[in-house]
Amino acid sequence: MDDLAAALDAMKARWMVGGSAAAAAPAGWDGGDGDATLLAIACQAEAVAFRPAAPTGLAASPPLPRLTLPTLPDGLRGAFRRLVSAKGIRSPERGAILTLLANRGYSVHPADLMPAEGDPGVPAVYAPWRAWSAGTTAPADALTDATWDDVPPAERRAALAALRRSDPAEARRLVTAHAGKEAADGRLALVSILETGLRAEDKPALEAFLADRSGKVRTVAETLLARLGAVSDGEAAGELAAFYAVETRDRRVLVRSRTLKTTAQRQRRWGLAERVTLTGFAKALGLGVAELVDAFVIDDTAVDFIAIVARTGDHASVAALAERALASTAPRLLAPLFDRLGDDARSALLPALLAAGGLDVAAEVCRADFGSVPAGTLRRAPEIAQLIQAAKDLMDPKAAQTASIRLATGLLPLGLLADQDAARRLVLAFTDASLSPSDPSLALLAFNARLPRRDP
Repeated sequence: MDDLAAALDAMKARWMVGGSAAAAAPAGWDGGDGDATLLAIACQAEAVAFRPAAPTGLAASPPLPRLTLPTLPDGLRGAFRRLVSAKGIRSPERGAILTLLANRGYSVHPADLMPAEGDPGVPAVYAPWRAWSAGTTAPADALTDATWDDVPPAERRAALAALRRSDPAEARRLVTAHAGKEAADGRLALVSILETGLRAEDKPALEAFLADRSGKVRTVAETLLARLGAVSDGEAAGELAAFYAVETRDRRVLVRSRTLKTTAQRQRRWGLAERVTLTGFAKALGLGVAELVDAFVIDDTAVDFIAIVARTGDHASVAALAERALASTAPRLLAPLFDRLGDDARSALLPALLAAGGLDVAAEVCRADFGSVPAGTLRRAPEIAQLIQAAKDLMDPKAAQTASIRLATGLLPLGLLADQDAARRLVLAFTDASLSPSDPSLALLAFNARLPRRDP
């Protein structure tokens, strides 16, 4: 091999100075047609005999994991690629579109979009791909004690979440049996899985986590126990209560935030709100839980209280506060409460949310309802008529620019929320109002209209 390398170097040297390489060619190389033939042989020999060696430690990547949802139908992939690469579609919008796909029963093809680790709003179904990107993936078998160590963390959590829905007791047993082997972040992820289908039988397992070395793990365990009415807040609840005033006006009890003058006070109140439970807070104020939920003044200062209810309140408290927040001047604060509500409860409140906050607020609050809001509910949003008028205004040179901007921003949340039938009707309504079917602002709504819901 060394002789061949030396011969090739000598031939190259001859050619570099314009000479013939026949005298430097290895024995047996037939250059009967001149140096052109020798050049062809030399190139072939170099390509075959001197392939680059792989770097030390190089290992073949495992296949990309298969997701639990099938990929988007081939006929829609081109429209999806154009949609997510369009001007104005950034990471948050891409995450919202992926949520729409997941709600309809599909995942994206990896050649069309590979969600990055830091992308906001990406559905949990893509966790195995994130693990694969980090080099921690492995073939996923059924999750058991025997296969626990063979399944990477991201896929393990996805399997546990699915098992929690189908067999809560077995999922709880696996969490308690294996959490001790995990690092703090791993234990935090495992105990958080018990939130799905939380029930009284989970109490012993959660109480065991109260002695965990990690403060974050203890906090999650306390939060879940608080929802079961099984935790005490100690002095923190009393300190938090001092930040609020209890008043009586016209025989009605009201609880409102005291005016805070410094950033340190606001940070302290928020820190306490992350620790205190709704039951403990109500007791510190001298009120019952239902009485406190009914008495609290809902305005922009209610963020801390809403977080307490969303984190530790029972379903009745969450639903009651959500209804009160809808009637307030701050419906955008509903987001953490909506995440706790079931499908029927969200559907019942959605018309009022659309009427009070409009499409933007509904899209921000109701990610779980992307792709499922019917036309009758969407009509409650005051922007629908305004958007159709904007489509008509495109024909007016004086109003066209303002109308185009209005459509570009307003049709995005509409395309995320509408179910397929509503999307079809809206596409017809906008095209009848002079909006071109190829207008970029109509792309998401048109894509929604073509995207069928896949039966589980």
